Amino acid sequence: MRIRSALAAVLVLCTTACGGGDTTSPGTKGNPSTPAPTTPVATSIVLSTQSVTINGLGATQGVGAEVRDQRGQPMSTAVSWSSASPGIASVSSSGLITSNAVGATDVVATAGTITATVRVVVAPNNVSITLSPNSLTLNTVGATAQLQAMVRNANGDVVTNAVVAWSANPTSVATVSSSGVVTAVGNGTASITATSAGASATANIGVQLSNGPSTCTQQPVFASHLLDPSMIKVITQIGVVGGGNTEIVGRSYVFPIDGIDGVRIPLNAPTALNVVAAKHYLPSGAPTSGYVPDWSLLLDAGCGIQLELFHVKDVAASIKAVADTSISNSSAWQPLSRNVPFAAGETFGWYMRGLNSVAFDVIVHDRNHVNQFTNQARYVTGRSNLLDVVCPWTLFAPNLRSSYLGAIGSQTGFRVAGAGCGAVNRDVPGTPAGQWFTSATVTANWPFAKVGHYGDPLPIVLGVDSTVYIGHTGPANDVRIYRENSTWKDPATITTSHCYQAMSGNTASGWLWLRMNSATQMDAAYGDTGACPATFPASGFMPYYR
Repeated sequence: MRIRSALAAVLVLCTTACGGGDTTSPGTKGNPSTPAPTTPVATSIVLSTQSVTINGLGATQGVGAEVRDQRGQPMSTAVSWSSASPGIASVSSSGLITSNAVGATDVVATAGTITATVRVVVAPNNVSITLSPNSLTLNTVGATAQLQAMVRNANGDVVTNAVVAWSANPTSVATVSSSGVVTAVGNGTASITATSAGASATANIGVQLSNGPSTCTQQPVFASHLLDPSMIKVITQIGVVGGGNTEIVGRSYVFPIDGIDGVRIPLNAPTALNVVAAKHYLPSGAPTSGYVPDWSLLLDAGCGIQLELFHVKDVAASIKAVADTSISNSSAWQPLSRNVPFAAGETFGWYMRGLNSVAFDVIVHDRNHVNQFTNQARYVTGRSNLLDVVCPWTLFAPNLRSSYLGAIGSQTGFRVAGAGCGAVNRDVPGTPAGQWFTSATVTANWPFAKVGHYGDPLPIVLGVDSTVYIGHTGPANDVRIYRENSTWKDPATITTSHCYQAMSGNTASGWLWLRMNSATQMDAAYGDTGACPATFPASGFMPYYR
């Protein structure tokens, strides 16, 4: 021990007196201007785990994230969190993940431009679900009632964010929205079922109509014009990209002719019918002054045929007398205190073009018809209103029908001869054509969410003017590839991959690359500037599913 101590003392003396303690690099010995160490730069995020499996709904799991610099040293940089599918698993600002529905999604940690991803799988567990009320009776077509679903996990705790899927059978008696609102359609009894994580519960809905048609032997024929055909510039197909360019819609847009701003265009009953519901509203984004508030209307023609109209500017006094005339911020119609009958050809409302209002919407439901989609469950649980949408114009008598079908054209205002009325199912399996979703799991509703430039859902439609319309993509929710574009291609013919080049004049202004992986799964990569890259990006793309 003494020898070692003495040796240590000699070493200490030598490092101070013999120059052995000089730690400068060669060529800088004794140079007082030696560069300072490199400034730390965040280069990676290290997660406490790469994957998480959560059993059951309403359970939580925390994930830690540490930002590190180029030398692997921890930094105090803040991390933000996001979920690709909050309906499956949501995440708090501290990285606490909560399970909401059975399925899989990605949770992303972000620090500046750096990201790290956790794969989250929510596995089913014993849950129970109860409905309140579990039975009720409605007495008017269009009457509604709210059902509440309570989901409990295996411990008996209420799962507050549980995703619930709703369905009705038969829909000729009652329908149900994605939020559990039941609407009476016709006489009889319907079962309303709520499902969550494999558990289900059913409520019995009786519909005993005290007014409105209860039986029918023949579907009504529209023998009177809805509006004067000479006032129509163009009518769009059903199944176009609409709803703020976020989805494929079941409505047909009617654009009046130019140069008639402020002119009241009468809207007439195409057949004998009842107006059963209405709403007076100011649409989102409408000017704060000068805009004439809109009306939405639900008209029942019997035999399961109902019409919905939106952006109607005025309604008959008989409707106002039994409607709430206060102005709402929602177009969701409410049942009238009593039905208001109109004879065929009688005016029930007016449309007026101008002040940012350029068209009104017409939707026709045939409760005896069921549209078929590639993944039917998507629409049964999330958009049941599209299941029975039909072309409004084919219901008109032959001597009137051609006036409307001859006006079918593009969303940009040009008629296209022989275009046809379209359809809400635009899916072409194995190609990008149709509507896509960011989750492979069918959820109770469509979240209409957006992660960066990628929207859920993603609609891709070839228009009657040969323009490829892609909605819910990019900052404007709208990518259009015109026929003259060198990268134009009918999406229904793409079976491998293709990059659409957006153009602003002669300048490349972004791109969208679509890659098919199977008949029902596709990847989409979007860039908001420049030209299509040479190859499909290795990261930053979004998986989509039917």
